[in-house]
Amino acid sequence: MLVRCRKPFAKLPYDLITSLRCLRSLDLSQLALKELPDAIENLRHLRYLDLSHTFINILPESACKLYNLQVLTLINCRNLVALPDGTTYLSNLRHLNLTGCWRLISMPPHMGNLSSLQRLHRFVVGKRNGCGIGELKEMDELRAILSIDRVGDVLNITEAKKANLNKKQCLHKLELRWGRNLPKGTDEDLLEFLEPHPNLREFTVDVYPGNRFPKWMGKSVLSHLERIELYSCNYSKTLPSLGQLPSLKYLTISMMSELGSIGREFYGGSEIKGFPSLEKLHLESMVNLKEWQEIDHGEFPSLVELVVLNCPSLANLPRLPSLSKLLLDDCHGTILSSVPLLTTLSSLKIANLGRIELLPSGLLKPLSALKELKICNLYWLRALQEELGLKDLSSLRDLEIKTCPRLMCLAGTRVPSTLQYLSILACTALKDLPNGLHNLSSLQELSIIKCSVASFPEDKLPSSLKKLIISACANIESLPARLHELPHLEYLAIESCQKLASLPPMGLPPSLDSLSIIRCAMLEERCKEGGEDWPKIAHIPHKWIL
Repeated sequence: MLVRCRKPFAKLPYDLITSLRCLRSLDLSQLALKELPDAIENLRHLRYLDLSHTFINILPESACKLYNLQVLTLINCRNLVALPDGTTYLSNLRHLNLTGCWRLISMPPHMGNLSSLQRLHRFVVGKRNGCGIGELKEMDELRAILSIDRVGDVLNITEAKKANLNKKQCLHKLELRWGRNLPKGTDEDLLEFLEPHPNLREFTVDVYPGNRFPKWMGKSVLSHLERIELYSCNYSKTLPSLGQLPSLKYLTISMMSELGSIGREFYGGSEIKGFPSLEKLHLESMVNLKEWQEIDHGEFPSLVELVVLNCPSLANLPRLPSLSKLLLDDCHGTILSSVPLLTTLSSLKIANLGRIELLPSGLLKPLSALKELKICNLYWLRALQEELGLKDLSSLRDLEIKTCPRLMCLAGTRVPSTLQYLSILACTALKDLPNGLHNLSSLQELSIIKCSVASFPEDKLPSSLKKLIISACANIESLPARLHELPHLEYLAIESCQKLASLPPMGLPPSLDSLSIIRCAMLEERCKEGGEDWPKIAHIPHKWIL
């Protein structure tokens, strides 16, 4: 057995290798190993070798004499720059895992000779003779995942055709990655000849330099395709026609800086409604995207989750008849005009929407199914006015208001009685909590963190409350006087409230199981054993006074 060692060493001891000639399996993963000794060739019976998470930068040619080796695992060998040229002699190799070997610059020559290889995970295209993508031609047994890196080094269309990706029926996931700084508009024709087999389920394109996508991406013949991810396709001004893919469930489109509009071409033909099975759609970091065209009222019939992140010019959303979860982060404020049309929403998070001082009147009123609402990082927000419709959210369970530093008052804000979780965080100018907290008959958790609140409303907190957190409220001087009347309160945490001098006169409820008082100098002194407030907390099973 080899134990883990953090100190790098040059080689394994020679005597150790030569004494294990009958070894079938050797796991050296997680060791601080920098190289293998040439004597590794003596392990002629070795079937399994794991060098994952080591410091190895190159394997010795002698490793190519392990003719019985079936599995070679090199996951996250971040220093590995090359495999030995003789790798092609490992004729019994079935699994070669190079995941996370990002410094690997090319596959060794004539990898195509390993025609029985079943799992390759990663193929790095090289420019040397015998190192091109055509080496994949006879590897029709490949299954599960294949990531092809440096597609930009494919020499020509003829070489791309040789890869025979459309013959690899056992592949379920294919990733095509180009290098950075390739000329605009290159590799468009080449990608046409990298069409995968119809059995493919997941497909990723990364750093593609072309102006357009291949026609096969929208073919309904790719009937098993469930997930597509497009990253850094910065030169394309249009999206591929994906709307007719019958099984597509998850779609991510990120960093397409030239895209200005999501138009008709995205939905494909008219054979079926666009995106019949799509459930989750993420649009990220498309700085010039301004418009999302709506073709009909029948697109996206199954879409339940939409994330729009860092699309600062996008002004609208289409009608999405089944949408349940929506995240709008770092977008233009006008996009909120589309929200009232999304009446099926159960979760809504809005964040970083520019210099918005007030959210649009009536924004929330139609959202009768909304259960979760998060309002975050609206740095200019002054108030949550009654016309917003917050009180009309009859299904709301969870409300979070976070990092709205100009929000000064919530005293006039009415929240629905169905609320179970209320969190107000980093609203540094906030001085008043919402009135009517006592009417929130379902409230279980209340968190007030990093606010300027000086006191709680005079009415007692709701008797349903189980958890109360008060943290970094520098102005708060007292806790609710009737805290002892909360029959279900189990957890109370008070942290960094320097002006808080004592516990309520009537103490804390007998139901309390856990109490945490941290960095509250005056309160800590009183709550220590023998202190003035010690009798009020002595009954609590779990106490932390720090």
